[in-house]
Amino acid sequence: MPSSTEIPAVTFADEIREYLEHLAHERRLSPRTLDITARDLQSFVAYGAQASVPSVQAITAHHVRGWVASLRQRARAAGSIQRCLSSL
Repeated sequence: MPSSTEIPAVTFADEIREYLEHLAHERRLSPRTLDITARDLQSFVAYGAQASVPSVQAITAHHVRGWVASLRQRARAAGSIQRCLSSL
């Protein structure tokens, strides 16, 4: 049983949901933009799972560079890669 002083683990899904809610309510982004952002973030999460990134807090520049390299290997256009980075 966790002690009352332990901080609960935050999952990527929790962080993404909160971020998308922020974008929808505070920044008032369109549903289309939110869908694209969610897709880009899920792409990063999938890469993070392959790279064994344990949590949002553990993400480093090395992980982001690796993700960009994987996007290039999949022949993503430069503009799409920039959009993906903006989603982070």
